[in-house]
Amino acid sequence: MKSGKGYGLTELIVAAAIICAVLAVAFAGLLGSNRSWRTGRNKLVCRQEARKIVDNLARTLRGSSPEWSLGGSTYGISVSESGSRIDFYVPQMENGEIASLIKVTYKLDQEHPGRLLVKRGVEAAAVVSDSVESINFGGGCSGCSSHTCGTVAQNCPSVKVALTAADSGEEFSISTQIAVRNYEQSLSSEVVVEEPEAGEF
Repeated sequence: MKSGKGYGLTELIVAAAIICAVLAVAFAGLLGSNRSWRTGRNKLVCRQEARKIVDNLARTLRGSSPEWSLGGSTYGISVSESGSRIDFYVPQMENGEIASLIKVTYKLDQEHPGRLLVKRGVEAAAVVSDSVESINFGGGCSGCSSHTCGTVAQNCPSVKVALTAADSGEEFSISTQIAVRNYEQSLSSEVVVEEPEAGEF
C-alpha cells in the first residue's frame, strides 16, 4: 500500500513538454503578429512618403507653364531623356503681378541611389526624400495622345509622374497626371529669371 501521493519522473517530463509546446506556439504567434505589424507599418510609411512627395511636387508644378515667353526667350517644362529629371519655372508674385520666374529642378541623385533632390533658383539643392526607388516624368504630348514627351505641349498642359517609394523592403508605387495652370499667360518685360548657371545642377 502507497503511503503518499506524488508525481513520477515520467509525468513531470510529459507536463514540462506540454508547457514548452504551448509556450512555443504562443511565442511563434507573437512573433508572427509582430512581423505582420512591422510589415503593415512599413507599407503605411512607404505609402505616406510616396503621396507626400507627389503632393509637394504637384503643388509646385501646377504654377508653371508649358512656355513662358520673355524677351524673345521661352522658359518651359523639360524632361530628361531618362525621365528621371524635370526642370520648370514657377512665378513669384509681388503686388499681384509676376515679378520673377524661378527655375525648379527635381532629379534623382546619381551619387546616392534612392535620394530625390530639388533645387529652386540659386538656392542650394535640398533632399526631398531618401526613399525613392524610381521616379519617371513625362510631358503631355500634342493632343494628349501620350505623356512621353520631353516637353509639355500647349494643347496638353500636363505632366505624368510615376514614383515608387521603398522602405525596409516594402514598396509603394503611385502614378498621377499633374495639370499645369499657367498656360497662355504673358509676362512683363521687367520679369527677372532666377536660375543656376548652366551645368551647375
